[in-house]
Amino acid sequence: MNKLAKTLSLMALTALGANTAHATETLNVVGIFSSQKNYQVVEEEFFKTLPEQSGLDLTVNYTPVDQLGVKARDLLRLVGSGAFDVMIVGVPIVAGDHPLLEGLDIAGIAPTGDKVEAMIADFKPVVDDLLQAQFNTKVGALWHFAPMQLFCKEPINTKEELAGKKVRTFTRSQALLMSELGMVTVDLNFAEVYTALQRGVVDCAVTDSTGANGSKIVEVAHYQMNTGVSQMVAGYFINLDKWNSFSEDDRVVLQAQFDRLEAIMRDRSKELATDASNCNIGVQPCKLHDLASLTRVEPTPEFLDAVREAAQKSSLPTWAKECNAKMPECTAVWNKLVGARYGLTAE
Repeated sequence: MNKLAKTLSLMALTALGANTAHATETLNVVGIFSSQKNYQVVEEEFFKTLPEQSGLDLTVNYTPVDQLGVKARDLLRLVGSGAFDVMIVGVPIVAGDHPLLEGLDIAGIAPTGDKVEAMIADFKPVVDDLLQAQFNTKVGALWHFAPMQLFCKEPINTKEELAGKKVRTFTRSQALLMSELGMVTVDLNFAEVYTALQRGVVDCAVTDSTGANGSKIVEVAHYQMNTGVSQMVAGYFINLDKWNSFSEDDRVVLQAQFDRLEAIMRDRSKELATDASNCNIGVQPCKLHDLASLTRVEPTPEFLDAVREAAQKSSLPTWAKECNAKMPECTAVWNKLVGARYGLTAE
């Protein structure tokens, strides 16, 4: 029996026991990677105390996603199928299920990371409508990690220095952008990145400052480009059948709790990004991560322009074509809610 089958069996038995004793609602929750300890500690505490905080009669079974043996690209379908009730989902990673989802995080459109929170808030109802209509799922919370940046073994000061280097990416949008910038992209799971850098399978990797520190990538990469390739929007998605099994009043209470979780994770992300950025280059204050000795490379205006230009030639038009083919009003909605904030038009 594999990890997923064992976990599902255990959750089913727990739920059966709870329902036999009394009318307790069971939530089977899949949370963040256990290696992301600085996130997991607050996430697990939220779900552990959810029954008390909500005042609802709940039993919560919590499992980190890496203990299931499933692929990140399958998570939306797993929660929609009812295999789990609540799952943390990297939204652009599951964009293969519908291109609209990648509209939250098209690589290269916001290299400085500004306006991202407002963009997520504006686009959230559009994503929720799509999930409910097509995936038997709803958005509980939506937020973003620290910016996804380039971590490389050699100096990266200009676009020319990126040319020909092999880079780990984990979304198609990132791959399109990096290819346009002259890099050779390699699709790797997060757990594979350390070894790939160590053995020279890749020269660079796209990840965030917190993940780079926690996974020890900072031991095998020596330079960090301080610009956002993408933002890595994440969500807590809820199976719609499970959601509708609660009364209307209970749904109001639960949504308020997920709004609280959204704020917790958003604030935690900011705190960890600041701390990890300090720790990665060996400066204080450094409280939540290990001290490292990376060299931080600040992007020149020319480099930022090159990233933006590459996005307009690659990730943005490719996404627009695919999304309009699936949903004719896609770019019109995106241009109004997202593009207008960045002075971009998807066609």
